Amino acid sequence: MHKRAKYQSCLFSVLLSVLVCWSAGAQQTNTPATSAMPFSSVHDNAGLGSASVVTAADNFVTGHLRVGTRITGYAFTHITGLHVDTHSGDESGTDSSFLGSINKLEADQNYMPVKIYADWFFTRDWGIELTWDKVIAASHSVHPDDTDVTDGKWDIKGPILSMIGRYCNSTRVTPYGGIGITYMFTDFDAAPYWSLRMSPAQWAANGYSDYPLIGSQTMDTDNALGFVAFGGCDVEVAHNFLLDVYARYMNVAVDTHYYINLPGGGYEDHGWYKIPLSNVALGLGVTYAF
Repeated sequence: MHKRAKYQSCLFSVLLSVLVCWSAGAQQTNTPATSAMPFSSVHDNAGLGSASVVTAADNFVTGHLRVGTRITGYAFTHITGLHVDTHSGDESGTDSSFLGSINKLEADQNYMPVKIYADWFFTRDWGIELTWDKVIAASHSVHPDDTDVTDGKWDIKGPILSMIGRYCNSTRVTPYGGIGITYMFTDFDAAPYWSLRMSPAQWAANGYSDYPLIGSQTMDTDNALGFVAFGGCDVEVAHNFLLDVYARYMNVAVDTHYYINLPGGGYEDHGWYKIPLSNVALGLGVTYAF
C-alpha cells in the first residue's frame, strides 16, 4: 500500500509536468510571425488547420490554467484520545486512547514545497482545482511517569478535487474559497520494536534483532474518503506570478485493523478502530498563471 501511494504521487507529478510543458509549447507556437501568416497559407501547410489548433490550445490555457506548489503546516483536531470513541468492535474501548496505549497524536511536519496543485477556471470566477496533499500523524503512548514511546506513524496522502470560486477585482489581491473531496492512500509505518511487541529498551537489550521472540503485531489500514473546505487569497507579485496564502480544513478518518501474530501460529484479532485524522492547515505558495 505504501508503494502504491508513492507511485500515485509520482504519476500525479509527471502528468502535471507534461501539462505545463505542453501549455508552454502551445504559447510559444502562437508567435506574431505565425499569426501574421494568411490562414490559407497555414491551411495549405498543415492540411488540418493548425492555426485553429493553436487558437484552441491558447483559449484552453491562457487565462484559465494556473499551476503552483505550497508549503503547509498542519495540526490535528484530535490531539489526545480523551473522550474519542474509536473502537468499532465488540470490545469496550477507553475514553483516553485512540488504540491500545496510543493516547496522543502529533503532526510530523514537512516544510518542503511539495504540495503541488493546478487550477482550471471555466469562467472568470469559477473553476476546479486538483491538489496533492499529505499528512503524517506520529502516535505516542504517554505513560503516568511521563515516559513517551511512539509505536509508529499514520501516513496519509492523496489527491483533492475541489470546486473553487474567486472574487476578481481591480486590486492585486484576489480572495478565493472552495470545497472538495479527497481520496487518501493510507499506511501505518510501525516502529520496529512495536512490531516485535517490545519496548525500545527490550529491543536494545535483544541486540536490535528483528526475530519475533514473542510474536509480532500489525496494523493494517484502509484507504479513506474525506471532505475538504479551503480559502485564501492570491497576491499578484509579478506578471503571471502570484503569492498564494492558503488555509484548509480536511475531515478524514482512517479505519485501522489491529491484530497480533502469536508464536507457534496463534492469532489475536483486536478489531477495527477509526482513527480521527481531521486536520487544519495553513500554507504559503507560488502560482504561475498562464
